[in-house]
Amino acid sequence: MAKVGEGDARWIVTERSDGANVNQWHWTEKDVSDWLKTTIARLFENQSVVDTGSVKCTTTSVASGDYECTVFNRKGKVSFIMDCNFSGGWEGKLYDEKGEELDTIKGKFTFVELDHDTNWEDVQIDLTVTTECEVVEECMRKAGRTALRKQVKALLEELRAQHMVQNKVAQTTTNTRTTPVPKSPTTENKDFTTVKHILEYQAPARELYEALTDEGRMSAYTRSQSRFEKKEGGAFSILNGSISGTVLSLKEEALIQLKWRVDNWPAGHTSTVDIALDPVTKGVTTLTMTQKEVPTSDVERTKVGWAQNFWEPIKMLFGYQYTWKEGKPN
Repeated sequence: MAKVGEGDARWIVTERSDGANVNQWHWTEKDVSDWLKTTIARLFENQSVVDTGSVKCTTTSVASGDYECTVFNRKGKVSFIMDCNFSGGWEGKLYDEKGEELDTIKGKFTFVELDHDTNWEDVQIDLTVTTECEVVEECMRKAGRTALRKQVKALLEELRAQHMVQNKVAQTTTNTRTTPVPKSPTTENKDFTTVKHILEYQAPARELYEALTDEGRMSAYTRSQSRFEKKEGGAFSILNGSISGTVLSLKEEALIQLKWRVDNWPAGHTSTVDIALDPVTKGVTTLTMTQKEVPTSDVERTKVGWAQNFWEPIKMLFGYQYTWKEGKPN
């Protein structure tokens, strides 16, 4: 039996002044952007990335970048969302057989995008040079890029170890970050219909309401940038702007009404979305989503989109199991 204060920190009861949110059992989030910036500087500055004897390349400094990273904790499950890009300098030298320096070139490396879905082996690295030396450039393009990608691997491993992030189960299932497939209705299409989903979640209405209105949680389970102004008349944007609109009405823990638009719908067309939350028993809630004025040519994609981008990811991240009552996509 573990002694008090020992063991996995996720299971140690701390800061329990009122018994609420013991050990961050409910949703918490932490901005670790400063940690990300500092760690990138440590891992990517003054690093030897090529050493063949005749060619040596090193990084110099990280010059600029954008660093955003947030760690989320829900019921001991820790995940993260990251959006980062940065650039730095590098220097390469060419030597002869006697070790005499023949040439020196300088250049720049740029990581165009690092995010929470990054596969370190495939990450894009742009390289530029201020002076030319084909032998050194070729080594940097091949061995240098490989070494820089291994530093990305080290960065992700440190992030998971430092903040106790588990590998996300959702990554082994449907990619919830998928934006709507271009299947554009024509501007002449005047036929619209209604999409309705009814699900029974093993979760309190309060938790589902927060999952559908809190932009931090939405960003986490969609694994994309989300914005949601939690007020009537507020704007929202989901899936990196693929879906946007206006909040029409909010009733705490009971009803969410939205004016909803997908970016490739006919110009100016919007639909209305009503999400009703009805408690069944303690910890069980019926969720009824009704979306009106959906273009008939977009019905199937809309049905699948709700399931893949919302219902299933909410289950995977927060552990809220559900059963379909009506409207399950084929």
